[in-house]
Amino acid sequence: MTFDLDATETKVFGRKKRGTGRSRLGHLAYNSYAVTWAQRGRGLTSELKAGNQARIKACESLQMVRRAKRLLPAGHGKITARFDSGFYALELMAGCRSEQIRFTMSATRTSVMWSKLAEIPEDAWVDAIDMDGAQVAELAFTPDGWCHEPLRLIVRRVPVTAEDIQKTSPRARRRKTIAPQQLAMVLGGELDCTYAYSFIVTDILQAEMSTAEVECQRSSEVPSCDRENSPLG
Repeated sequence: MTFDLDATETKVFGRKKRGTGRSRLGHLAYNSYAVTWAQRGRGLTSELKAGNQARIKACESLQMVRRAKRLLPAGHGKITARFDSGFYALELMAGCRSEQIRFTMSATRTSVMWSKLAEIPEDAWVDAIDMDGAQVAELAFTPDGWCHEPLRLIVRRVPVTAEDIQKTSPRARRRKTIAPQQLAMVLGGELDCTYAYSFIVTDILQAEMSTAEVECQRSSEVPSCDRENSPLG
């Protein structure tokens, strides 16, 4: 079974709503966090924060996961928890491990991730599932502070044209999915096309799920036609 931990902005009306705040979009809102039993489409537990607060802390996310686990029926079997990049934290990974919950976690595109990308040989890429033109590859990854076995870093790449990139705003999210050096070459007219990349860190064993299967499952919380707009981007 699968837990999805997600966040959404809940816009409210009325200035006397207790505990609200102005979000980055300028709305009076709450930030709503929920753990959902994916296979049943059932919300198990939630937290409500002011709209002007930063992301929920890793320890709070772990508390939600633990509460959700306690609500399950007996004999529920293995649990996998899915998180988008806003929840990426070593503390949350370690907490899931202590609860014997597998995890797939979208990773933020840091310099560490871009350097790991450079280690992937070209012949390691294979076609993604249900996403035309996309490919996936993986390599071993041990985050700083992780005291267990190496994890799997799964990377997805999607081809994008220079024309499409140049049409976007300098602050567009799409530009953040492109390796900085490649983006500079595209904007400088040196490349006609490149790739947009997404990263997933997971402790699911290769014997249990292939590279493409992990990536597809991680993205399956949104309709397949909208996977390019998913948290994996």
